[in-house]
Amino acid sequence: MMIMIPWAVFYTQIPFGNLHVCYPAWPDAETEKAFFLGAIFLCCYTIPLLLIMLCYILIGFRVWNRDSPGLCDRSKTIMKSKIKVVKMLVLVVLLFALSWLPMYIIRLHSYFSPKTRDIKWLNEIVMPIVQWLGLANSGTNPIIYCFYSNKFQRGFKAMVMCQKSMYYQSQDRRGMTTKYMTVEYASGQVTMSLKRKSTNSKNSL
Repeated sequence: MMIMIPWAVFYTQIPFGNLHVCYPAWPDAETEKAFFLGAIFLCCYTIPLLLIMLCYILIGFRVWNRDSPGLCDRSKTIMKSKIKVVKMLVLVVLLFALSWLPMYIIRLHSYFSPKTRDIKWLNEIVMPIVQWLGLANSGTNPIIYCFYSNKFQRGFKAMVMCQKSMYYQSQDRRGMTTKYMTVEYASGQVTMSLKRKSTNSKNSL
């Protein structure tokens, strides 16, 4: 809210044809430049990007060093899963950085090279596109999660098809059987066997 206060103070409405549009009426160019660099570029892009990178590095480190007891025979599968998660985290950070970067590059260039503001094709064609690109980043994360997570895909499919029970049924089918090992000792010999036990039975009251 504090970042937006200067916009509420210095923006004013000016006639534009049959409409009125908001236009910044800053006291001077240095104030406008200082606000953009100190508030918009720093607080809305640089600091959030650094925080996202820090948080995702910590998450990736935690996932990479996480142990999975009892799954030693599936080490390759676990490693592939860890790599998949790390790739997803890196992609989320890169998309955030690259989605907003073009707009800030153009804005920075316009503040330090005022002649840029008079380029018609830059203001009327390129700027709306890069603004849309930055705002579109808000919708990219669910797509990334859906692409990298099978569980997310099943839940999203169930939501879109309005079949809430479909997701829970798939979860139940995945948990229908459980592997367990038995060890038997008879006639001086030890026998180990791997069996499956159904876990989907209904409990009666």
